[in-house]
Amino acid sequence: MHGEMELLRSRNDRIPGCLGAAPGPLERRAVVPASALLRRLIDDTAPDHFTLKWLMDSIHQQSFGMLLLLAALVGVAPLISTIGGFLLLLLAVQMLCGCEEPKFPTRMADWSIAKRHLRPVLVRAIPPLEWLEKIVHPQFAAPANLTKRLVGAVVLLFTIRLLITPIPMSNIPPSVMIALISLAYLEQDGLLLVGAVLVACVLLGIELSLLWQLAHDAMTVAMNRG
Repeated sequence: MHGEMELLRSRNDRIPGCLGAAPGPLERRAVVPASALLRRLIDDTAPDHFTLKWLMDSIHQQSFGMLLLLAALVGVAPLISTIGGFLLLLLAVQMLCGCEEPKFPTRMADWSIAKRHLRPVLVRAIPPLEWLEKIVHPQFAAPANLTKRLVGAVVLLFTIRLLITPIPMSNIPPSVMIALISLAYLEQDGLLLVGAVLVACVLLGIELSLLWQLAHDAMTVAMNRG
């Protein structure tokens, strides 16, 4: 218990700023580490479902990074990946608009998500996440508003890719990239964030090239038949 409290205090001032403003009283409250929150989802036996409102209360409604990370993991899970996609879409738009904290409509906040769908993904995600949390740290900080909008733009592009591609397992690569970008943003690690964004742009470029080539080949075949 003492070790957990020390970990919470060590992260107390590592919350992404909003609109370039200095952290206020809300932002200085202790933040539950992402891995600890995921373990709580697994270990808590009752109830068998959780809601967005519960998540918001758990992280004090202050961190886009934490919610992006959790939504990305939901996007990896089978059967509920579409829910994760819509959550990411809403969060990305709010970040692009410069919102100070994430907000959800009441009906969406009361959505009930079954733990059995998410538990296998969380079990696999926690060990690497705990390892990353040990080595990721604040560095090369950029203006908060600029960083937020950049992350929002990249997440929006990957979320659109996540939602419009119906191929099985195609939800995993964009969700993993969003999770990595979210962790870098949450921990204010500018080096990791730049690297993750660059990799994301390269992957998007490759996918767009492949789609363009497929579309071109299909048009060529259709014209030859005509």
